[in-house]
Formats: sequence, C-alpha cells, structure tokens
Amino acid sequence: MKINLPVSTDNKSCVPGLSEQEELFFLALNNATTYRISGNTMTIPYDDNKQDLVFESTQLEVAERPPMSTLNGTNWYLWYMNNTPVLSGTSIYAAFTINPDGASGTMSGYAGCNNYVASFGNDMGVQTTLNAHQQCCQPIGIMEQEGTYMNMLSRAYGYWLTGDQLILNTGQGVLTYRGSKPAESADQTHLLVEKTWYLVSYNNTYSLAGAQEPYTLFKSDGTLSGYSGCNSYQGTYTTNIHGITVGNLNSTQEARPSTALDAQQQVMFAILNSVKSYQAAETVMQVTGDAGVLNYSLTPINRPEEIEPPQARIEMPAEANVNQVVTFNGTESFSEVPIIAWNWDFGDGGTGSGEVVDNVYNNPGTYRVELIVTDQRGYQDSEVMEINIAVVVEPTPPPTQPPPPTPTQAPQPTPTAEPTEAPVTPPQASIQGSGQGYVGEPISFDASASVAGSSPITRYRWNFGDVTSAGPSPDPYQTMIYTSLVASRCRWW
Repeated sequence: MKINLPVSTDNKSCVPGLSEQEELFFLALNNATTYRISGNTMTIPYDDNKQDLVFESTQLEVAERPPMSTLNGTNWYLWYMNNTPVLSGTSIYAAFTINPDGASGTMSGYAGCNNYVASFGNDMGVQTTLNAHQQCCQPIGIMEQEGTYMNMLSRAYGYWLTGDQLILNTGQGVLTYRGSKPAESADQTHLLVEKTWYLVSYNNTYSLAGAQEPYTLFKSDGTLSGYSGCNSYQGTYTTNIHGITVGNLNSTQEARPSTALDAQQQVMFAILNSVKSYQAAETVMQVTGDAGVLNYSLTPINRPEEIEPPQARIEMPAEANVNQVVTFNGTESFSEVPIIAWNWDFGDGGTGSGEVVDNVYNNPGTYRVELIVTDQRGYQDSEVMEINIAVVVEPTPPPTQPPPPTPTQAPQPTPTAEPTEAPVTPPQASIQGSGQGYVGEPISFDASASVAGSSPITRYRWNFGDVTSAGPSPDPYQTMIYTSLVASRCRWW
C-alpha cells in the first residue's frame, strides 16, 4: 500500500494543537506501506513498524453546531483542557442559561476552587467573572488548573456538539465537556482500568488464541493480569497521563503448545516489561515499549475458522520387566489437521519418533513417558504416563536329594540256554482227483487234504504235465481241460 501525501483544505482557523495533530497524521499516512484488518479494527503501521495508526470501524458522530437554545438548562462537566484531564479530586462544571433571543446567555459553575459566571453572545464569545478569590491548597496544582481554565474560557469563540461531548473552541485550545463527571484520575487510568483488552496484534503479527484469547486486564488497585496464549501472567503498573510502566511481571510455566504461541508470549512480555506509553480511544488501545507495539481491542478477534490444537494419546502397558520389549502406541492421537510428528521421551534417557515405537528398559524403576504430537500448523500437545519396570524373579529350585544307595544283588547261576526256535517241518501235499479223463472234458483236482507243516499253507501252485500250470493261489481246488491225448502227471507245491 502506498498513500501519497494528502492534500488538505488548508483551513487556518483550527484551534491550537489540531494543526500539529493533522500534520503528524498526514506524515504517518504517507510513510505507511502496509495495513491489517481484524474484525472491526484496522491497523496501519508506520515509522519502520515502530508505531501504528489504529482505526475502529464504528459510526462516529458528526460534530455540529445546533441552535444555542438546545443548551438551555443543561449541565456539563469538564474532562479535558486540550489533551490534559482535570486533576484527580477536582471538579469543574458549567450550567447554561440561554436568553430569549436564542443568541446569548450565561454559563455559571465551579472552576475547581471558586464559583464563576460567564456571559456570552453570538457564537459563544465569552466574558468571565470569578465570584470569589478563595485559595485552595489541595490537591496540588488546583489553583494553576483554575487559572488555566478561566483564561481559556475567557477566550472562547465557538462551540460544537458531538455525541455526548460539548466542545468549546478557545484561543488557547479546546475545552471538552461531557454530561457525566470524569473519573477521579490525573493520568487517564480510567481509560484503562477494569476493562478486558484483547490482543489484536503485536508489531506486524496478528495474535493467536491458545486455550483462550490473549488479553490484559488493568485493575484499579494497580495490578494487572492476563493471558499470553500460553500462560497466565500478573504484575503491577503505574500511569502518568499517557505514560505507563509495568513491574513484577511473572507468569505460569505451562508447556507452550506451538512455536508461534511461544514467539507471541516472548514478544508480549518483552513489550510489557519495556512499556513507556499507551493511547486509548473508545474501544481500542495501543501500548508502546522498547520492544515494539501491542494493539488491543475491547472486542476479541473474530476467528470463525479457528481449528483446535491436536490431542496426544498414549496406549501402553502400566508395567513390564527389565530387558522386555515395551511397545508404545500413539495412533489414537487426533487433530483436525494432519499430525506430522510424534516425538517420544521414554524417561530413561531414550527417545523415539513415529506413531508406534518400542523401548527396552535395562533397570527397574518407575519411568515417566511423554508423547508430543505436532500438526501441520506447528501446534503441539503432549500426554504423560508412567510405567513401572520390575526385575524378573527366577523361582528357587528345590534342594537336591542324594540318590538312594543301590542294593548289591547276589550272583545268580546262569541258566542253560534253550533252543531259540523249533526245527522247520515242511507241508505234505495230497491230491485227489480222477486218474483218467477225456480230451475236452474238465477234470477236477483237490489239494485240500494236504497237511500243513510248521506254518499254515498259504498258496498252491499246479503243474498239469502238459506244460500248463496254475497258481500260486490260496484256492486248493483246480479244474483242467486237456486238448490232446497225454499221459501226464499232476503235481502241486
């Protein structure tokens, strides 16, 4: 972004102080190169990102000069003389009475120590008179404030109404009134205290939310508290008009879920520890320190697409033995965006990476196991569990008993060896059948009358005397047909 040096209307009638403010504003716009919009807040850095212009997108009231008669019967309390608030413990006010002509009247009131009456004509040209010359000693500076007020009021020449403010232009600056009393503060602490200021950005970086939105709360007792995105913190502060100092800043020491939130916390604490000034305007505030700028808003940043950080989950046994392989499982860890790293610390000096890992413990004891998961955005989460490692106890063997004595056997006479097997007896063949027959007719032979020897007869083999034979076969019966005249002998074996 590049903004050319703005061209103004060159109005020479601005009250003192406004011209200088306008010049600084134009130079800041001309120096700017970038801008950021978050919710209803626009921030334009300038001066090498050391300072910012902060805009809030609210509909501002337009200053106008209504008929003077609208002021009749109204009461107004002074808040500022130029940019300086009224002293703490003092009150300056004005009550208006408008004449029937609607173009003149009087304003009477209290200047902090003495009453006064001021008459005015067209465009509220004022002549003032103090009703008394009482001297007040407390608070310190009250008489100087009263003198400044009366001098400025005596040179008033115009008025404006905007929102709940009445503005009187004077030859020495601007008097700003409101319908309610200002807070009792000389350093504008009332613009800070008891409001939750949400961090919009630090330097050129948008803030990140951790478990909750980062914020700072300035309390009326001079203490402050807040949340950095990683840790809660507290401290003390003092203010002096636009100046502010912070001391005794300390925080909890929770694990930082991501490098981005860690960086945010470091910058935030560095700026608060070196803070020099602040500027508050309605719903926005800027805090400036040696380390940079913090931009706040009373409205937290709208984060419609905020993604929750990952959640680490460990599955593991509660106990194991020395030198046993123990498996650690991180697959139940989950995230709305992909997890890119699983880092393990086994508590014995060993580490690992991956969804599922193993470790062997060499010594007994209770070990603290930690898993840290990291997603694609750099967000992290961790879970810690404990495992008890025990020594394997070997069972004690029963005592060894001496073997009973072996009795001595008396020598026995050696028996006479008996035959190992009986002599083999062969079978005896016996054939029954016709002693003669005719060619072409069957002739039957029967060997069933054969006598077995040492073992049963298992087969029969036949030779019919004409070069033909049969068997072996377990069948003791055979039938033969001769085809020629022969004198034959039949045998089997």
